[in-house]
Amino acid sequence: MHPRPQKAVRLLQEAFGIATDGVIGPKTRAALAVTDQSKLYSKVLAARLRNLDRLITNDPEQSVSAAGRMNRMAEFVEGTV
Repeated sequence: MHPRPQKAVRLLQEAFGIATDGVIGPKTRAALAVTDQSKLYSKVLAARLRNLDRLITNDPEQSVSAAGRMNRMAEFVEGTV
């Protein structure tokens, strides 16, 4: 699996509060089935923001691309992605 989809799955799993293995298995599917989609949207956004914070905190050189990442998250909030 390409690393990007695994990262997206990990962020989804983080939003659910389940083990983050990057694989959509039975636990991820079960959590998805019972989660309110609008709340999930907010939780995934929060997970993305936390991830960006960790990324920049752990590697300050990543701050160079922070503006672009924040713009993509703004598009996510606006529903244009």
